[in-house]
Amino acid sequence: ITYNSAMSACERGQQWETAMGMFVEMQSAGVEADTAVFNTLIHTCAGAGQWTLAWALFEHLRTIGLRPDTITYNVLLDAL
Repeated sequence: ITYNSAMSACERGQQWETAMGMFVEMQSAGVEADTAVFNTLIHTCAGAGQWTLAWALFEHLRTIGLRPDTITYNVLLDAL
């Protein structure tokens, strides 16, 4: 929850690079990301115009066996 909260703060500040750095740090620490974390990252990246990265995160979410939820799809639609 702490990582996701910090990433949400990055989202509000349009600091997508910082959010992605936290994601890498989180993975290095062995903390597994859940759909909520991916939703935050996708929203942060898409909101900052980083569509390629947002889409890559969406694909990665599915590749690792997580399921997109209603929020995931709404985040993608809202960023259009």
